[in-house]
Amino acid sequence: MTTKKLSIKKLILIFCIVIMCIIGIIAFLTAGPQTWQAIRQMQFKYMILALVLGVLTVFLDSMILKILSLAAGTKISFYYCLETILFYLFLSSITPTITGGEPLMIYMLTQKDVPLGKATSIILIRGVMILSIIAMTAPLIIYFHGELIQNALLKNLFRYIAMLLILLMIFLFYAFLNPIKSEEIIHKICSWIERIKILARYGEKLEKRLKVWIDDFSSCLKEFLKYKKKILLGSVILTAVSIGTSYLIAYAILEGLNHHLPVLQIIMIQFVLYFLLYFTPTPGGTGVAEGGCYIMFSSSVPTHLLGIFVILWRFFTIYIWVILGGLLITKTIGLDILDKISTP
Repeated sequence: MTTKKLSIKKLILIFCIVIMCIIGIIAFLTAGPQTWQAIRQMQFKYMILALVLGVLTVFLDSMILKILSLAAGTKISFYYCLETILFYLFLSSITPTITGGEPLMIYMLTQKDVPLGKATSIILIRGVMILSIIAMTAPLIIYFHGELIQNALLKNLFRYIAMLLILLMIFLFYAFLNPIKSEEIIHKICSWIERIKILARYGEKLEKRLKVWIDDFSSCLKEFLKYKKKILLGSVILTAVSIGTSYLIAYAILEGLNHHLPVLQIIMIQFVLYFLLYFTPTPGGTGVAEGGCYIMFSSSVPTHLLGIFVILWRFFTIYIWVILGGLLITKTIGLDILDKISTP
């Protein structure tokens, strides 16, 4: 039995509808006379700064992809890496989960004659670097600053996700040291999944994909650690800087709205927020990101500023790049071809 996959056009339509609903709800809950006054008094130089930080983030992400590709023995132009990152931001924002754009990135690399296994490894290492930084930092922040999450539901959700991520990181480390034994564990888990009637048809496919994933990740990471330690370390540093520039966008927006918060507090809140977003089923975390931002900043940002802050934050971090990536991908690849390559 096969399941019908939504077309890219329908996913774009769903994304736009969700965004409009979210903006409408936020405006209804927060907009008032003070909001309009705050907009009139807005310092636009900080909005320009937010845009510059967003551009810098995309630039750094493109540099990381270029460096990893070069380290893997493939020379790709910076413009092509930039194009790939914009395509990724577009597709990952309209498909379920925050990592929905990886198959497209792999496709883009293979178009430059990068072998499929190597392309998969490059994207895996890129994703693992981002996830590792967030996964290691967010729990430490909550341990020392538990007051950042005052909502009981978010606190419980954070605990469950933290446990899941810790298990995932342990398993990745174990798979790196002992890929054969890890494949045996995967076989046992997938065999158990096949006993569940609803999930039975997914067990074999999941096992094959996970085995390929572990083989590629383990072999590529071993090669990087053996021959290209400096490149890998440089990529990790660039990834951390890229995350930092992205998180500073919120600081610039609040300064533009004439509301001052310690920059460290703003960065810590976003580490926790993005930690939660990695396991949200909605496209690119849409809805959950806005709601989570609303909840986590509600204790430190006045209600009349909170709505416009959330909307501007998502605009400079996601919406603007989704629009740019969508326009670019329509002219180059085309939505019909994108439909064929958007399934992992």
